[in-house]
Parts: sequence; C-alpha cells; structure tokens
Amino acid sequence: MFTDGFIDQIGGKDKKRFKRNNLKNLLLQLQNSTMYDQGIILQETFENWLAARTDVSQSQIDDILVTGVKIT
Repeated sequence: MFTDGFIDQIGGKDKKRFKRNNLKNLLLQLQNSTMYDQGIILQETFENWLAARTDVSQSQIDDILVTGVKIT
C-alpha cells in the first residue's frame, strides 16, 4: 500500500512525476527481495529520482508512505 506521495514526486532529468506505473513496475521487481532490501531500494530509487532533477531548488512536494506486508 502507498500514498500518492511517491508517484507525484517531480524528478528525473525531465522534471516529470514518478507515476503509478513506474512504482508498480518497481514493486513487481522487488517482490522476491527481503523486506529490508525492498526498503533500501525504494529509498535509493526515491533519492536518485530527486537528485536527477536539473532544478535542485525544488524540494519534495508531498509526504510519502509506502507500507509492505509479508504474508507467509
């Protein structure tokens, strides 16, 4: 589960939103990783997305919440 904060972040070299499909694809790629690794990769992806902006004067535009549940 996640809020719209991650997908609405403006970043990348083209200063576009991350978008729902990008997050969905990322989560699908992570599904076989440990919960810990998933958290690290999500954090790194987010930081890299913001860092790739050409205009670094813009800050994070929304709060972000991503929650994972392990079903065994």
